[in-house]
Amino acid sequence: MRQQAHPNTIIHYLYGFYCLGYSRVELSIIYNKAVRTIGNWINTYEETGTFQHTPSGHDNTFTAAHRQWLCNLYSKHPLAYLDEAQDAFQSAHQISISKSTVWRLLHECGLTRKVLERRAMHIKEADVFRFVEELSLINRCHANLVFLDEVSFDNRGMIRKRGYSLKGLTIAIRGDFQRKPRVSVLTFIGVTGVIDSNDTVGSFDRVEFVKCCSDFAYSTRGNVHQYPGSNSVWILDGASIHRHPEIVHFLRSIGIVPIFLPV
Repeated sequence: MRQQAHPNTIIHYLYGFYCLGYSRVELSIIYNKAVRTIGNWINTYEETGTFQHTPSGHDNTFTAAHRQWLCNLYSKHPLAYLDEAQDAFQSAHQISISKSTVWRLLHECGLTRKVLERRAMHIKEADVFRFVEELSLINRCHANLVFLDEVSFDNRGMIRKRGYSLKGLTIAIRGDFQRKPRVSVLTFIGVTGVIDSNDTVGSFDRVEFVKCCSDFAYSTRGNVHQYPGSNSVWILDGASIHRHPEIVHFLRSIGIVPIFLPV
């Protein structure tokens, strides 16, 4: 006689399905459950936000305005987690709400959870030609090149692969997918791999960025020499902080040739 699955089993299954990428068939073998049973777990989770069926009934605590507020929140932040929406709702309305209720209200608004479709940013053809021309005018041997860039993330933003949108519509996020002011890392990469890196809480401002560049340029580890010496050609993206006239002037004043990637 088959026993009902323990809640821990269902939780582990849902983690394997949504976070680890296992298929229903693979997990049915691991947990010795029928694929149909596993499908029921998924349906329950996607309909209620929990792993257990909740009693039916109408909740008059939340008005149409509350539902619309949640819809507007996910229109601006489709990748938000349920607990983030829960905290934002409680801060805005001073009303307690559970994550399962957030999920239910989203479904009542017609929003469903979908796999994120990531699309590359379009690059201007003229800027590509500019980049190629600049490279053609300098000594660009491998020992000269240094690539540097910074990235900001938190421990959950990097793994967000699903979000909410209206039924029949696709979620598409362009460009940088998650830039929260949690931790930022600036890395210098040469022909042999990572040469140096710096980190800061929040995002790098112009002062911090210049300091990191200066420290790297004058450090023994950086092995930076004036152009056309080693590590003297720096490749950066077109972020406004990189293109600031003071930063460009500083790099050139110490013998470094900055070249910006197409944007």
